[in-house]
Amino acid sequence: MSLGGFPGLQAKVAIVDPALTLTVPMKQVKAGGVDILSHLIEYYLTDDTPGPLTDGISETGMKMVVEYLPRAIAHPDDIQARTQLSWVSTVAMSKIARLAAAAGT
Repeated sequence: MSLGGFPGLQAKVAIVDPALTLTVPMKQVKAGGVDILSHLIEYYLTDDTPGPLTDGISETGMKMVVEYLPRAIAHPDDIQARTQLSWVSTVAMSKIARLAAAAGT
């Protein structure tokens, strides 16, 4: 069962600061990148009402993870890579990647 059935378990606010990710252990950076990718792939493959906007958001997000996660791993102090991963994680976790499809039904 998803957290959607339990609104009290979902965060109302998230502070996303790429600079704070510089102190995260590399194991968590890697796991976070895979988690972002997993959410985007889930939306992309399981959306009942796919559309060009939602597909494009998911595709762009997946490309960003493929580009910036290896950079963050190879260069842990790369704030640009951390910033881009933070942006795409915000989109993936907020379900913006599914928004347009729901609006079309």
